[in-house]
Amino acid sequence: MRILTAEIRNKLLERFQVESRDAKPNLRVVATQSTVNTLLTEDIHTDTTANFGDVAIRQLPGEATPSLAYAICIDGGVANIYERSFPTDLESPWTWNWAFGAAMDVAIEFNGEWTINAKTRCYELITEETPYIFFTDASSTLYVQKWQDESTRIPLAENVEQISSCRAWKSNLDVGVDQGLVIGYLREGNVYYRAYAEQEGGALLWEEERQVTELGTGNVTLALFRTNDYRLGFVTENVGQIQYVLSYRTYAGQAMPAEYADVQPRDARVWTTDANRYYPVTAEQVNMEAQLVYFILHDTDAALDISAVTRVDERNLLLAFGQDIGGEILSSMSISPEQTILSATVQNGNELLVTLGEDMSRVTPFDLTITNCRTGYWIVDGMKMALETLTIHAEGAPNEGVEEESITVATTGTVLLITANKFYPVTSELAVVAGSGSVTLTPVDVIPI
Repeated sequence: MRILTAEIRNKLLERFQVESRDAKPNLRVVATQSTVNTLLTEDIHTDTTANFGDVAIRQLPGEATPSLAYAICIDGGVANIYERSFPTDLESPWTWNWAFGAAMDVAIEFNGEWTINAKTRCYELITEETPYIFFTDASSTLYVQKWQDESTRIPLAENVEQISSCRAWKSNLDVGVDQGLVIGYLREGNVYYRAYAEQEGGALLWEEERQVTELGTGNVTLALFRTNDYRLGFVTENVGQIQYVLSYRTYAGQAMPAEYADVQPRDARVWTTDANRYYPVTAEQVNMEAQLVYFILHDTDAALDISAVTRVDERNLLLAFGQDIGGEILSSMSISPEQTILSATVQNGNELLVTLGEDMSRVTPFDLTITNCRTGYWIVDGMKMALETLTIHAEGAPNEGVEEESITVATTGTVLLITANKFYPVTSELAVVAGSGSVTLTPVDVIPI
């Protein structure tokens, strides 16, 4: 047997002395969770006995985690609203916010949009600023109200025994695929619910009352919940037994996570040509906006040619080109001597009929000019070529009234006198014709002779 030293014996005695003097140090550990699956187990208030109540958690757009929780409790027949901020700690207890009023049963829930978290790949309910409050009054009528705005209060059902609310799943891709903000309630032991959901046209409406027939009758308590596989659940107590039913899944845009393609270039190479150096006196900058751009691949030596210029009449000129033309050319045309050009119409592919506003004499020469034109074009090798500046010169018609003349003479009652000299003949004779004649001129132009 080993004899303890005085030092060890004193340490053992000190251990028991600490416990006996109630001086033993203690460490209190408080663990809370603050995520989209936040679970609170703590007192909201202890000053009075509570009846029924509900809790709703808020997470606004731009917040990484929930920032606030609201609780509604019935204290002595009056519903009161309490709140606390997140993250949860001992220095942020629940505090009274405002008194809602008399109620028999209450529920509170936020409406919002389901948004996927890019890091966790989980869906979070991004809520509105304020929640919806559901309550039943002394006549067992169920009402809904948006926070403190009493003008939004509307009745939803009558003869209601107990209520429970839940914001169910909604697709962000398919309009109208929305289980809605659901309020469930008991009436004579049967389970009913109404949903505030988005319709196919995009409107938010309270849908008609529906019964959950699968839960039967005789139910005494009801609670709504949602599952991680995009369902809404109803759980009740019936004759001492717990039973529940689940809705269909809301797969659209949720069950299958978004896919991304991450592309990175490899073995990239860049070639640069030798720089052309310029030394301008001043720096210049030009801002241009390209319009009517033509992508040209044909031979740069190709040129538009004129095959004929015809004066149809005093106001119409017909220009025949060697290639097909098209587009709007009128705004780029001018004529000298100056005239008003009313129209320029493309016909037969390669002809341009130009109509003037005033008569122009055939004997008047003219110059018809088409300036650089992007709205008009000519076609070569099946591609459009913007019209460049082109001047067409045409000489006037010759200033002659008659191209060919002819005279027709008709004779009537002609007398021919011949005098003969037997002894002195002559080598020439003269015949005198007496009568009348006419001359006919055939006009070949409108220009006067």
